Amino acid sequence: MRMKTIIGGMIAVVLFVGGYFGYKGYNWFIYNSGGYEIDSVEELYQNLVFKDTIHIKTQPTTEYLKFQNFNVKNVVQKFERPDDLNDMENFSKYVLYDDDRKMIASFWIGVSESNVERFQTDEVMEDFPVGITNKDMIAFFKKHKITNDIELFEYLSQQKIKKDHLFTSVKQMKENYIIRNILSSAIPSIDSLTKIEGDKIGYILNMQDKVKQVSILEQDKCYILTFFGLDYFDDATIQDILNSIVIEEA
Repeated sequence: MRMKTIIGGMIAVVLFVGGYFGYKGYNWFIYNSGGYEIDSVEELYQNLVFKDTIHIKTQPTTEYLKFQNFNVKNVVQKFERPDDLNDMENFSKYVLYDDDRKMIASFWIGVSESNVERFQTDEVMEDFPVGITNKDMIAFFKKHKITNDIELFEYLSQQKIKKDHLFTSVKQMKENYIIRNILSSAIPSIDSLTKIEGDKIGYILNMQDKVKQVSILEQDKCYILTFFGLDYFDDATIQDILNSIVIEEA
């Protein structure tokens, strides 16, 4: 009888250990397959820091360029609107050419959901490979007190990209997975971030190839200006445009 008890106990231990590692192994596979390589995410992560700040002081102008409820100083009088660059409902694009039809600069204006809003919708969750729902994302943002994109970037910049192993808790695996996917889905390849403060708040993605993308955060929306050709759109010109911004109630 004692031997049977011992054998029974050993079987129970084996089943428990096997079940535990089977469960952990299954979750490790779920949260580490079909996602993103650590090295590629770390490259994005390294530049995800607000290195400087600019201040907006609203100064009304006489002539506006209007897109939906988004108004900025009209700086595109000499620009063209190529038909093949204006097939998106939420953006309008303008291009300035020289006499040889070579692009000098381009200016894009648009309105979209903020990243925080976008990541809490079912449609975006379809882009995540496995295992995450919009309820998971809502809980993630609530847990870390993230209410807008600036807070999201500040949170992400403080995180260390971690590799999961079998002794990582399933809860932590899931959170690591969310962080990796947000980084890969929300952040393009950038050189640095600039924070916008003052009469408007937002941020600038200082991108490669002489491109800056400005995002103004208001009314749960992201009001976006993208500047291609920073020899034409220098810092003073961009500052002047940002000071002109007027956002009407949607």
